[in-house]
Amino acid sequence: MAYTHLTKMILEQIEKYNDKPALYSKNNAGWSSISWKEMGVQIEAVSKALLRFGFDTQDRAAIFSQNKPQWSIADYGIMGVRGITTTVYATNSAAEVEYIVNDAEVSILFAGGQEQYDKVMTFFSSNKFLKK
Repeated sequence: MAYTHLTKMILEQIEKYNDKPALYSKNNAGWSSISWKEMGVQIEAVSKALLRFGFDTQDRAAIFSQNKPQWSIADYGIMGVRGITTTVYATNSAAEVEYIVNDAEVSILFAGGQEQYDKVMTFFSSNKFLKK
């Protein structure tokens, strides 16, 4: 069986399905979608941003967020630069998040909302691993 990197498979789907919906999410107005093409643009933007921040192969990034399309986009962007994704429950306490960041040596963290951001900021400036 031939193995293909997940990022390569996603790029193939983007080319194949282009403007068709790739991801759906529910908001106050109902359901909205992100097309394959737009998802590809956002994944590429995440990957480029990581590279600009000096993120390297096998570096670790954490996603501290509730379940939403941006979670997957961040994960695919991390994979696209051969990084390692560490996941954090959206409801974890600041102390739990700091433990995970330290244990996994996370250098970049994606916060899903203000609540997660505020928790990270309680230890960000004193953390030896977290850069962004």
